[in-house]
Parts: sequence; structure tokens; C-alpha cells
Amino acid sequence: MADLKARLLPPRPPGAAGPSEGISKRPETLKRPLFQGMEGVSLKKRGHGVRSWIRIDPSGNTQILEVDKASLMRRCDLPARDLRLLDPLFVYPSTILGRERAIVVNLEQIRCIITADEILLLNSIDSYVLQYVTELQRRLFMKNRSDIASLKWSQSPVDYTLSGAANGFDVPLLMSSDERKQTLHDGDMFSGSSADDLPFEFQALEVALEAACTFLDAQAIELEQEVYPVLDELTTKISTLNLEHVRRLKSRLVALTRRVKKVRDEIEQLMDDDSDMAEMYLTEKKEQHAD
Repeated sequence: MADLKARLLPPRPPGAAGPSEGISKRPETLKRPLFQGMEGVSLKKRGHGVRSWIRIDPSGNTQILEVDKASLMRRCDLPARDLRLLDPLFVYPSTILGRERAIVVNLEQIRCIITADEILLLNSIDSYVLQYVTELQRRLFMKNRSDIASLKWSQSPVDYTLSGAANGFDVPLLMSSDERKQTLHDGDMFSGSSADDLPFEFQALEVALEAACTFLDAQAIELEQEVYPVLDELTTKISTLNLEHVRRLKSRLVALTRRVKKVRDEIEQLMDDDSDMAEMYLTEKKEQHAD
């Protein structure tokens, strides 16, 4: 067979390379990348993008942070599957997860991580996110102000009166310790109530639940305002267009009802399970570890 090829094919010029040799010696500049537009990009870095977070400390101070997923996992001691619930690119049902060092909250527009020392809220221009930050700051400022007053009341009556007068507080000259505590809890001096005595993490969770319920309530009112005119029009004129409009509104109503039920189920599940509530008491666990 080799002799037959040698007789039929013309002789190869000296120094010429074979077909396989030509392919193997192709210049590196002619090699095309595996994916167009992916030159110099490491595939391992995909999914570890940096996101913007709003940090809120127990004093109510805020700060904008740029944190990647890996750093956030180490910072809050959370697995990747928990952080996936907060990804704005995906839609997950409302969820509240209690972990060893953090509470993962995904309630409608509010997506945050609550620890004993800080709240990391996914940054957004949504009005309900901004309202959450504002309301939480107000309550934290009020709580800190009440704590300052409680500290001053622990002093002697004369010292407290002098320090109170210097700060513009109008308080009785002589009060027993029980009267001081009762006045503080009744909110006679400040608008705060006994709810301000909640730990930092439960205050943040409470405001998040209120924000989610407010958002759902606003959507229900908006949907109600759209439904009644369409139903009135349907009673006077039945047409394909009106029926299609009613069908779309019904689909939105069913979806909204499902979301409301999911939030309610999450709250009931937490309230019914004492172990879950204890797991979210991060301040107490932090103090136990410190001891």
C-alpha cells in the first residue's frame, strides 16, 4: 500500500511539513479563544460579584458598603444557599431564617442580614427600603435616648436633677427607683414604649415585618381601586376585552393572596416554635460567648 501511494503521489519538496505538522505548528496568534469576548476573564470569578449594602449599626448610623459574596459569607458565617435568597436577580417566597450568628430576612422588598452588631440591607432605591431605614433609625435613636435617661436616673436625685436640667429635661426633684422605672416604661418623658426594650436584632426584624405588611397592604389597595371600575363596566357591557381585563386582575389578586399567606405563615411558624425564637436571640448568644 505504501509503494502504491509513493508511485501515485508526487514527491514532497524538501523542508515541506505534513498536514498534521502544519496544524501543530500554527502560530499562537491564529488560535481563536474558546468563547468570544472572554479573553482574560476567569470563569471561576463568575457569581462572586460585588453588591452594594446599607450597613446600620445599633446606634442608627448608616454606611454604604461594597461587599462580595465570599466576604459576606465569612463576615456573617452564612452558607451560600442562604445568600442566594437575597439575590435580586431571583424571586423567592418570603423567608426568615435564624442562624447561629445572623438572621436572614427576605420579606418582599426588604432583603437583609441581621446580626447582633449590624444590619446589612441590600441597597435599593425602592421607597419601602428607604422607609425601612428611616423608621429603624428613628426607633434606634429613641431607644438610645431612653437608655441615656435611664443611666442618668440611676444617679442620686440631686445629681440627676442637675444633669437633667443641663440637658433641658424637666423632671421631679425626688423620685424613688420604682417611680423612675415606671415613668420610663410608661413613656411619659419620651414617646418610646416598652417595645423599645427589644434587642437590636428583634427591633430590626419587627420593622422589616411592618415594612413588608405595609407594602402588601398598599398593593391590595391599588388592586382594589382597579377592580371596582372594571366590574362596574362588566355589569353594563360584557365583551371579550372586559373579560380579559378581569382575568388579568384575578391573576394578580391570586398572586398577591399567595404572597400575603406566605408572610403570615412565616410569622406563625416563628411564633409557634420556641426553638426558632431562641435561635434568633443573637444578643444573648453573643453575651454567652463573651463570658
